[in-house]
Amino acid sequence: MTHRRMKERVLGSVLASLMVPTLALGAVALDPAVAHAEVGKAKCQFSAVLLSKDGDGKIPKELEFLRSFFESEQFSMYKSFRLVDQKTLKLDKAVATGSSATFKSGHKLKLNLVGGDAKKLKLRLDLSTRDGSASLVNTEYSIEDDALFMFDVGKYEDAKGSGHLMFISQCHRAG
Repeated sequence: MTHRRMKERVLGSVLASLMVPTLALGAVALDPAVAHAEVGKAKCQFSAVLLSKDGDGKIPKELEFLRSFFESEQFSMYKSFRLVDQKTLKLDKAVATGSSATFKSGHKLKLNLVGGDAKKLKLRLDLSTRDGSASLVNTEYSIEDDALFMFDVGKYEDAKGSGHLMFISQCHRAG
């Protein structure tokens, strides 16, 4: 092997050994899952809202946080919005059974905190039918803090009226 070729190999090895720790440090600093501790606790508010085609179009004070949605074209057919029930669930990733709640409508909700990263929570949701015989929604999803997750569970009627029942969740990480 010539002197020049040997010199190139040694120089290449030295440069490579200097770059590896820098690249590894850069990978740790850029990966949010490594740079930030995984989410261990969260708090979620679930609202069961009845949407009806009959009404004055006013949005009640307790549903003001949904105004932009209810005034959008997607919801323009509805003229009445009523909070049927609201539950707050505290989640701890260490608790394998998660949290559960039963709504006035009869729906049963089970929610688990699966994890998350610097930007999103990862949740597992199971919502049963009113009689509890089957699962209506059974899904795992990721969502940013305080974002809304909505799903329509179909027709619903109680003593105060009838319409479509929607469940709306809003979750955020807790300390």
